[in-house]
Amino acid sequence: MLTPDEEFNESDISVTTANTTATEQVRIDAPPANFTVNITDVESPITENETANVTVNVSNEGGRTDTQNITLTSANFTDENSSEVEIAPGNNSTVELELETEYGEADTGTITVTSDDGNTDTAGIEVQATSFF
Repeated sequence: MLTPDEEFNESDISVTTANTTATEQVRIDAPPANFTVNITDVESPITENETANVTVNVSNEGGRTDTQNITLTSANFTDENSSEVEIAPGNNSTVELELETEYGEADTGTITVTSDDGNTDTAGIEVQATSFF
């Protein structure tokens, strides 16, 4: 059996018949890391030219420790933000990302968080227009 940080384990396997015994060494590889993402909190609504904080739970559901970038993007807003996180198999980590908005970006849109494995989660966000008096 593999421990959480082992990439592989080698074992001898023997098969015995009435006349012969054959032994072969086999290698069992741990499955690769698999980072899943879940947006748990989005600061919304915010006013344009402000920064929205986005909280993401990242879990490694694979069999190896890995380091991956967790990236925040949106088709509605120009900013992109990422953070690097290392997680052992079966563990998770909380990542804080930010979406910086600019004047003229008042909109209701969607943000997407993606791991290097390609796993994604989406959430809605509202950026309100600045009031000038």
